Amino acid sequence: MAQNTSAKFASLDQAYQKTLYEVFASEAPLQLRVNSRNTALDRLLQQYQVTTWALITAHNPYSQQLGLHQNYQRHQALITTLQAIGLPTLPAVGRDESGQWPPEKSLFILGISRPNAMDLGRQFAQNAILYGALAQPIELLWLVDTA
Repeated sequence: MAQNTSAKFASLDQAYQKTLYEVFASEAPLQLRVNSRNTALDRLLQQYQVTTWALITAHNPYSQQLGLHQNYQRHQALITTLQAIGLPTLPAVGRDESGQWPPEKSLFILGISRPNAMDLGRQFAQNAILYGALAQPIELLWLVDTA
């Protein structure tokens, strides 16, 4: 869990915790924060008749910044992978409000299981993903060894 991160990942954990995650589901984006609950998010899940979700990016594997073209190609590969799985997705973005990192295009995946979401995050070389369930706080799930 995020609370058990070593010093090596402490700064990353802090950055991920402070990031504003936005899901583009209607006129106004849903704004998500780690460890918080969001009633608008719960309504969205009910609308899609699912109880779980994940927010995953393919940008900047293991927090190593790539160029725009490489990140675009990785994002397209994530889209293609999810189309093959057949789960509904919505566009999303992770925004570092301090401005140190550029926004990362992401996908909000509806109805995905925790193990499948974690496998997908690992497939796209991510340190962590967001995961949630209906009426539960948003979780930051680490995918790498943080000891």
